[in-house]
Amino acid sequence: MRRCVLRWCLIGTLACGSTGTAGCDSASRALVGTKKTSRQVKQDINFYGIHQYLMTKYLETDRWPASQAEFDALADDMPVMRSMLIDPWDNPIQYVPPEKRGGKPRMFSMGPDGVAGTKDDIVFDWPD
Repeated sequence: MRRCVLRWCLIGTLACGSTGTAGCDSASRALVGTKKTSRQVKQDINFYGIHQYLMTKYLETDRWPASQAEFDALADDMPVMRSMLIDPWDNPIQYVPPEKRGGKPRMFSMGPDGVAGTKDDIVFDWPD
């Protein structure tokens, strides 16, 4: 048992070093017995990467992508984004631009069922 816990701690440490805060949160949840699947954790990590890129673009341009098409075009700007814009169930990440100036956009995965608006959707919570 002790060896198993040490392995999880090592995995958590490696995840924190390689993925930033999202890896730490994911590793912590794994250690305390989360019900998340590996695909859900992968999506959380992808959201964090997309969020970082969107924030960088926002700080450069003072605007968010205005549509799903503009959001999808992020992959043209930075090819590494291409895989992040597809969820682990091979569905495109959904994007809803902010309704008013100063607001934040919404991002979500349609989850395993591939249908938006159901209980298995994975919604990204923007940090304040």
